[in-house]
Amino acid sequence: MTIRNRDHYMDSIWDWAILSSCFGRSKIAVSDIDGIIERHGQFLVIESKSMHAPIPVGQSIMFDHMTKMDNFKVVVIWGDALTGTVTNLREWGKETISATTDDFRQLVKEWWDMADGRRV
Repeated sequence: MTIRNRDHYMDSIWDWAILSSCFGRSKIAVSDIDGIIERHGQFLVIESKSMHAPIPVGQSIMFDHMTKMDNFKVVVIWGDALTGTVTNLREWGKETISATTDDFRQLVKEWWDMADGRRV
């Protein structure tokens, strides 16, 4: 999806605080995922962060659980969203590395090739 109208996009973002009372006394809250792709039962989850932004504990736990399933791969990228410039990348379960936008594209292409080769 390309964002064609940023104001409309921002106006359509829900405040999930409306669900806060649904989770009892826990600290659970709805987590957003910036992108998800499914191909033949394989899932690529993409989370983007601004430069040096930390990954919240709850989101980290969620990513841990997702990647215990063989059909989920989680990738976190850091960089400049306005220019589409990736500076760092982390495949969940591995260390964060310096990366470029082309490195990120290559990772996604490799995931696609793997997932596209699997027929359900």
